[in-house]
Amino acid sequence: MMRLDQDISADLQEKIKLVLGKSVYISNESGFIVSEDNKGEFFPSAFRSIKEGSSYSDELSGVTWNPIYYDEKAIGAVGVETKGVSKESMSLLQGMAEVLVYQEYIVKNLFSVTNIRTSFVKELLTTENIKNIDEAIAQADVLKINLRAKQAVIVVMIEDFANNFLKRSQKLTEESKKLEFIDYAQQIELLIKKGFSDYDQNVVIYINDDKFVILKGMGEKENILKGDYTKFFKEKAKYINAILKKEFKNNTISIGVGQYYPGVEGLRKSFLDANLALEVGIKVWGKGSIYHILDVGTFASLSGNVSHSRKMEIAEEVLKPLTNDQDLLKTVQVFLSSGMNLTVASKELHLHRNTLIYRLTKVKKLIGLDPKRFQDALQIKLGFMMRTLG
Repeated sequence: MMRLDQDISADLQEKIKLVLGKSVYISNESGFIVSEDNKGEFFPSAFRSIKEGSSYSDELSGVTWNPIYYDEKAIGAVGVETKGVSKESMSLLQGMAEVLVYQEYIVKNLFSVTNIRTSFVKELLTTENIKNIDEAIAQADVLKINLRAKQAVIVVMIEDFANNFLKRSQKLTEESKKLEFIDYAQQIELLIKKGFSDYDQNVVIYINDDKFVILKGMGEKENILKGDYTKFFKEKAKYINAILKKEFKNNTISIGVGQYYPGVEGLRKSFLDANLALEVGIKVWGKGSIYHILDVGTFASLSGNVSHSRKMEIAEEVLKPLTNDQDLLKTVQVFLSSGMNLTVASKELHLHRNTLIYRLTKVKKLIGLDPKRFQDALQIKLGFMMRTLG
C-alpha cells in the first residue's frame, strides 16, 4: 500500500502552501501528522475525514480536512485553515493533493535507481547499516570504488530533472518509464564522470528526485595542502556546473559542497555537509549557485535538519581564527553591538576610524566574512550566539 512518508508530505505541504498561502497539515491514514508542523500529533478530525471519506471542518482548530486517495484508497488527509478559503477551493485542494501525491510517488519510487553500485553508495552515505568499515572498503574495491582515497561529497540538484522526464514520457508504460529513466540518469552520471580523469575515487550516482551525488577524490598526483582543500573542491564544483549547464540550458542547477574529513565516517559527514550547504544556501541566497558548507557557515542554525552539536562545530570552524585573536574578537563584538556604526564603534574602542576599518579588513581576510556586509555580519553574530548557547 502506498504510504505518505515525511519526504512526500514535505513536498506536498510546500506546494499547497505556495498556492493557498495558508498553513497546511498532512496526516497519514491513521490521522497522525507526518508533515513538519505538529509532526506526530494525532488529529481526530483528520482521522474522521479519512474514515467518512468526506470533507470535515473542525470548528475548534479552524482547520478543514479532506481525504487523500491513491489507487482508490484513502492514504491520509490534507488540512488547511478554513478562514478565507471557499468551498470550491477546498474541493480543488483535494484534487490537487492527489495529483501531487501521484507525481511525488512516481518520482520517489518508480525512478529509484537500484543497481548494486548505487545502492552501496546510498547505504554508505545515508544509513548506519554498514558497521564494519574494513568490510565496506573491501566491498567497495569489488565495485571499483576507492574508499581509501581523500574524498569529499558534492551534491548536485538539477531542478525538474525527474519531472521533465515524466512529462515527456506520459505515453510509456510504468515499466518502460523506469527502464528509460535509469538509462537517462546513467547518461548524466557518465557525462559528469567524463569531466574528470577516470579515477576509481571519482564516483557519480543519481540518488533521488533531482539530485546526483559525487564522491570527488583529490587524484593520485594532486599535491594539495590542507588549507587548500576547500578551494579545490569548490573549483571542482564549478567545473561540474559548467559541464551540466551545456546539457541543461533551461534547468536551474544548484550545488552543495561538503568538507573533506578522513575515513568512511568522514564521507557520511561530508554528505551531510553538502546537503546542508545546499538546503541553507537556497533558503538564504536562492537557487542556481554553488554553496560550500563554510560559505553557509553559521546560517546552518536556520536548518531543522542538523543537530545542535553540528551547528556548534560549524560555528567553531568558521570563527576559530577570530577567537584566537582577542583584540580582533573584541573589535568585531563592539562593532556589531554598535549596529555596524563605524563612528560609534571607534569611539567605544578608542580607535581612529581608519584603524577600525583596517582591523575589520583583517577580520575579512582571516575568516572570509566581512563584518561590514550585513549578511556576513549576521553570520558572525549567529556564530557568537551559538558559542554562547553551547
